Amino acid sequence: MKFICLFIVLVILNGCAVPAIVMEITSDIVAENLAEKQQEREKKQAAIEAKQDIIDSMHQYVEAINADNRQLLTKLSKKNAMTYTGKQREQGEFTSGEITLSYYLDINRTKRTQVKVDIFEKSWKQTFLLDNQIAMLWAPYDFYIAGKLSHCGINAFNFIKDEGKWLVTNASWSVQKTDCDVSSLDKA
Repeated sequence: MKFICLFIVLVILNGCAVPAIVMEITSDIVAENLAEKQQEREKKQAAIEAKQDIIDSMHQYVEAINADNRQLLTKLSKKNAMTYTGKQREQGEFTSGEITLSYYLDINRTKRTQVKVDIFEKSWKQTFLLDNQIAMLWAPYDFYIAGKLSHCGINAFNFIKDEGKWLVTNASWSVQKTDCDVSSLDKA
C-alpha cells in the first residue's frame, strides 16, 4: 500500500512545479521499497532452496547408512558426526544407543548386509529451523523391508553449511514397532 501511495504522489508531483528535492526524495523512497521487496523475495527463495537441499541431504544420509555406503557417508557428514537412536524393544520399553561416524567408516568392520534387501524409507511433514549456516530437520518416517512395514519413528537431524554444502553433524531417530501412523506412502 505504501508503494502505491508513493507512486501516486510521484505521478502527481511529476506534472507540478514542485521543487526537485521532493521528487528526488519520493523517487528514493520508491526505489528503496522496490529493493526491500526484491531482497525479501530472494531471502524466501534461498530458504526454499536450502530446505530442499537439507531434505536431499537427509535422504542421502539415510540411504547411505541403509546401504552401508561409507564413501557417501563421508561426503555427507562432518568428521565427528554422531548418530543416536531410541529403539522400542519387544516389551514396549525404549532403549537408546549412539554410534560415531568412525564406526560406520571403519574398513575393518564387516558390512551389515551381504545380501541385497529391498528397503525403503519415507519421511513427510518435515519441520525446519534454519538460520544461515545451521539447520535442524524433524520428520516422521516409516521404514519398509521387502514391501512390509518394519517400523516407524522420527528423524531429527542437525546440519551445518560448510563450503556451500549442508553436512550432517548429528542424526537421531526413534525406532518404533507399534502404534505407527498409517503408511506414509500416500503422504507428501
